[in-house]
Amino acid sequence: MIAIDITLRDILCVIIGCILTTFASDTLVGDIILRFFKVVIKFVIKLFFWGHFNNNMMTDSSGLSKFYDINRYEQSRMTMNCDINTYWMNFGYWKKENNETNVTFPQACSKMASKLADAVRMKPGDLCLDVGFGCGDQDIWWHQQYGVDIVGVEVIPSQVAVAQRRITDLKIQDRVRLMHGSADDINFPNATFDKIISLDSAYHYRTRQSFFIKSYKLLRPGGSLGLIDLAFNNYDREISVLQRIAKIFVSKFFLVPQANMVSADIYALHMQSAGFRNVKVIDLSEHIFNGFYEFSNNHYKKYSGLIVSRAFIQLRIAGIFMKMIEQYTDVKYILAIGNKLSD
Repeated sequence: MIAIDITLRDILCVIIGCILTTFASDTLVGDIILRFFKVVIKFVIKLFFWGHFNNNMMTDSSGLSKFYDINRYEQSRMTMNCDINTYWMNFGYWKKENNETNVTFPQACSKMASKLADAVRMKPGDLCLDVGFGCGDQDIWWHQQYGVDIVGVEVIPSQVAVAQRRITDLKIQDRVRLMHGSADDINFPNATFDKIISLDSAYHYRTRQSFFIKSYKLLRPGGSLGLIDLAFNNYDREISVLQRIAKIFVSKFFLVPQANMVSADIYALHMQSAGFRNVKVIDLSEHIFNGFYEFSNNHYKKYSGLIVSRAFIQLRIAGIFMKMIEQYTDVKYILAIGNKLSD
């Protein structure tokens, strides 16, 4: 008699597997389907219970450093970029222009970077502070396309190392200076920068409101602060049980301290309270959430018959979650701009 060890995980695989079959490609059969279910379950379990998603860990730089360690996400980086020379990792701005029929992930990410640069009116000669530069793609883009000088601060040591190597290889280290540091502890003289920018990063800060106050001091008169960030409409008032659950889910998915989960209106008030004027908060959600979902879906279908790596499956799951967040929550991707008036 053969002993069969049936665990709770096996039961969950069967139950959730039946529900999630529709998400699997027709080319996936047998053990590949089981692998898909296994990755889905592990992804969901980590999302809700893994220590790095605890709000206390989220506000700790060591917790973020471990979660965003580029060495852990090399396969995911290659899966999305499909290019050994780019390290883009934001969600992208997917609006098609000039009769574009297809937008690649690096193109969408550079579009997001350009959207922010245009909003703050980047121009040659500006000295910009970029907080949360990742592996340096956005700073390389801004320097090459807009002719600006950049000082960058990033809290993830492995990303800083990659970015510094790339800047050195391009021989632009005299004009793009990237260093390890935290948005929670920026230490530069007052009135140093013409522009301060944060691309898809500020929702992690502890807290964003403190960052606004510091940024105002660091800007020269006439300078601008620009962010592409998340707003959490209707989460700063009394909400239902289901909305509360959705709030917890979104907080864990995006690694957002709950102090930063404020509506677009409150977001603008926080900027104004820090001293900024001409504050604008623009909703970009239409060209981010669904665009990333469609990219992840098409990318998965294109390669799943040839390459069925965990990274492709996780990309598909992340896309599905982005679609759910757009449809069932009041989370918005926003562009926020504020000016420090001239004396």
